[in-house]
Amino acid sequence: MEKKNGNVKKHSNRRDMRVICIEEFIENHNGKIQIVLYFLAAVVVLLLGLKVDFPALIIMLIGLITIDLIVSEIKNSSLHRKVNDIGRIIRNKESTATVKEQNLTDFFNLASKEIFLSGISLSHIIDDYGQMIQKKLETGVKLKIMLLDPDSVNDNVKYLYRDKSDNDDEEEIKSRIKTTIKHITKIRDFKDYLEKGTIEIKYASGILPISVLMYDFSEQDIAKDYSKSKNLYVRTYLFGVDAFSDCDLFNPTIVVNSNTSHDAYYAYVKSSEDRWNAATSLSKETLFGSTG
Repeated sequence: MEKKNGNVKKHSNRRDMRVICIEEFIENHNGKIQIVLYFLAAVVVLLLGLKVDFPALIIMLIGLITIDLIVSEIKNSSLHRKVNDIGRIIRNKESTATVKEQNLTDFFNLASKEIFLSGISLSHIIDDYGQMIQKKLETGVKLKIMLLDPDSVNDNVKYLYRDKSDNDDEEEIKSRIKTTIKHITKIRDFKDYLEKGTIEIKYASGILPISVLMYDFSEQDIAKDYSKSKNLYVRTYLFGVDAFSDCDLFNPTIVVNSNTSHDAYYAYVKSSEDRWNAATSLSKETLFGSTG
């Protein structure tokens, strides 16, 4: 039974491919087909000795109109198929809007001007993608990093653990922040990048309910063309949910596309920029003192 169903599916696929080929042929050669039809009509007239009575003329016109309608219907079918394909692509894209794991390989590969990373500690991101960040810096891409201010760790611990935490949780987050800074300062030519403003690092005070990752977000035309649209990544930290015990399960990453989710994309950009402008730049003492 399974084999039979498989054969039916194969035949169906072949039939669909033949239909698509016919549609594409008519779409690509529509003008030539029309010329051939008119040429055939002229040939018919000549064969009839240039003497076409009214009934024969009517039949010939009906035939031409019928053929033209068939060609038009096939063209419309092709158009509908393409529209449906676009809709399917967008639906598939949107169906992956919430992902369990944060794979940022494409994120870093696509960045060409500026990268913005914000979060409580970002320790895993810096660890996993340090080499990619280094390569991007070498090509002139600017890097902005916004971490949680250690002085705000206690408030965030209460937010994340709903007052069920202890000093170990607070120290764990502070340790992650320090580790992140250590790894960043070990980037090759870090001091030069810092002096040139290629790298900027800030502390955000207060509670950080989300982590936002963006690239090339200041371009004006990012939402005009789907092929050029960009994704930003938002990880939510839910109140009372342990952000570190199982991040992927309880704090999933949301992918927001600048074309299909235009308003949401710019809302996150604006919110992140406002938070960045209110954040405090790290002093050289804080940066280099943490490497000892």
